[in-house]
Amino acid sequence: MTFPLFDVIPSCERRVSRVALGDFPTPVEPLDTVARELGASDGQTWVKRDDISAAAYGGNKVRTLELLFGEARALGREHVVSSGAFGSNHALATAIHAPRVGLRPGALLYPHLGDAVRMVQDGYATAAAIDAAMTLGCGYPRGPLRMLDDIGAARVLAGLRAMHARYGDPAFAPAPLLAEHVAAGIAFCP
Repeated sequence: MTFPLFDVIPSCERRVSRVALGDFPTPVEPLDTVARELGASDGQTWVKRDDISAAAYGGNKVRTLELLFGEARALGREHVVSSGAFGSNHALATAIHAPRVGLRPGALLYPHLGDAVRMVQDGYATAAAIDAAMTLGCGYPRGPLRMLDDIGAARVLAGLRAMHARYGDPAFAPAPLLAEHVAAGIAFCP
């Protein structure tokens, strides 16, 4: 299967690097049962089945990763890092698909960690309570503040500062409490 962009604009093939990860095109299927439940007629509601774009882990992320990984390989990179909140589908897809093309994956799970620090800073809950809620209530393998300690508060602070400087999104602005913990060498979950 050729890449549709290259079929339409052949000159792109020389300028756009790509690796094949997915099985495309994915089908478009009718959702007649859903349509009837919504009061629509059969044949009026359809779904694009990108969930089956790759056997290992499908979804629309696979299309993007084909180009991002292609560029990384063209530049001679060995590692790729995805960022997002804890539970990020993009980070998971990166972790699953990068080794398929010889790249080592990583994930920076922000601003989730920063949000947890802000909750402690603003007095909503203790670090222990936040971690307990996320592990017991949400089924996470470990809480965000334990994860922050494991990663290293200084690393998380540097990552948030870099992302805030680059994108200007207030969600990436590190909480002052994080900088205080780094300066004092204090863990959130001793």
